[in-house]
Amino acid sequence: MAQVFNNIGLIGKPNHKGAAITLAKLHTFLTALGYQVYVENRVAEPLVGEEFSSSLVEIGRNCDLAIVVGGDGNMLGAARVLARFDIAVIGVNRGNLGFLTDLDPDNFERELEQVLAGKFSEERPP
Repeated sequence: MAQVFNNIGLIGKPNHKGAAITLAKLHTFLTALGYQVYVENRVAEPLVGEEFSSSLVEIGRNCDLAIVVGGDGNMLGAARVLARFDIAVIGVNRGNLGFLTDLDPDNFERELEQVLAGKFSEERPP
């Protein structure tokens, strides 16, 4: 079976301790599975350093999937930039409400594995 996603972008809520912890776990998890991971420049320093960071536009151009760690505002901000690219976006809730974010920050692995295996439903604007 062909891999659904190859390159994955990580986007997060800057200067948020919980988001930083989740981003580190995601980075470790995804690289262990063999994915090429791009990390948004606002959160890249502790994970990969500035020299390996990417802008949102670079993530949009190079990735098949973007994972946004934060709240609904972070999800909307990232989606606004990424909307012009053919890229899937999923969120890990590190905000207060979590209407737009799908994954639990403490137990994302099993659900994310399903997504990576192609077992998800896609929502597109009308």
